[in-house]
Amino acid sequence: MTEVCADIWVLTETWAALAPGFGYRLVSCSNAAADRESPEGEVWTATWSRWQGLPLALAAEPDRTAAALIDTPSAGKLVIYGTVLPWLSDQRRAPIKGADAFLASLAAQSLEWAELQRAYPNSGFVVAGDFNQDLAGKHYYGSAKGRSALRKTIDSRGLQCITGGGRDPLLGVVRHSSIDHICFSGELEGRATAWPASGPLDERISDHYGVWADVALPSVCNQSVIAF
Repeated sequence: MTEVCADIWVLTETWAALAPGFGYRLVSCSNAAADRESPEGEVWTATWSRWQGLPLALAAEPDRTAAALIDTPSAGKLVIYGTVLPWLSDQRRAPIKGADAFLASLAAQSLEWAELQRAYPNSGFVVAGDFNQDLAGKHYYGSAKGRSALRKTIDSRGLQCITGGGRDPLLGVVRHSSIDHICFSGELEGRATAWPASGPLDERISDHYGVWADVALPSVCNQSVIAF
């Protein structure tokens, strides 16, 4: 995390006290969840930033998601929506499960994306986290229904996904596809990178490769400022 040195971190399956490093503040985190060790401080999603920001109240799935309004130094505000969407064996919506559970959560969360976009029309908008769904050409994890719905939802909200298709940061690193995604509104430009960028994954730390992105904000052309 020190090597990546992000200005904003969206961490999933984490602890509220796990800071990315010196100089960061916890801006938002998901509510206590029955399927996390909440008394020990475990949360599904947490957003940390070097910059000032405020948490945004969420209603759709507040124990899996967290949102923040971040003040950037010279390019206005960013809405950051961190998420964990259901995996195939997730029991959150039992007896609904598998692809149907994914579709139900995606529909609920995407309505909230739209509400935040309407509430903050002059702010950049970012959705990042563990989507538990591949978006590459070759199937790795999730479902065909989930992939189709996610692509349509991203398009319908005017977002671009910089971790899907030919932009998947795991291409050339490992044989499978990324299920962790970064999507943002069209005025932002960026490129995603896998972390670590080569070599085997140390699963004592995580069973996912990290994904981070250099993002150029509109009024600070060519300045890379954000990573996840």
